[in-house]
Amino acid sequence: MSIIANKVNFKVIVLLSLLLTGLFASSAFALGKTSTATLSYASQANGSNINIWDGAATISASNTTAGSQPTFSAVIRKSVTLLPDPEVYHKNLYSRGSFGPTKVSISSASTYYAQAQTLSSLGSGKVTVVSLDK
Repeated sequence: MSIIANKVNFKVIVLLSLLLTGLFASSAFALGKTSTATLSYASQANGSNINIWDGAATISASNTTAGSQPTFSAVIRKSVTLLPDPEVYHKNLYSRGSFGPTKVSISSASTYYAQAQTLSSLGSGKVTVVSLDK
């Protein structure tokens, strides 16, 4: 009887460990679809990581930086372990204003994030990147 109980317990342990491994593996890749970098009286801000697997995303930005250096950069960066993270897309706004959602082709499936940059330490604005994954 104890041999049967040991086999059943072993099967239960194996099944539970496979289930937990599957849950942890799926949650590691379950990132949101939107990355927003909000610049508030700083020269740089980064958004959260998002997965872009299907090769496309949209980017939109608004520049509300005041002062003599209103240049504002909306950037999509690939998140890698080595620094600096490579730029995939870059668009400058040379004055206050915004641009609407612009579709961007992304060549490799990976994890990316939005970045807002300005020359002024008093920069303000927002960059939003949305993954078009289905």
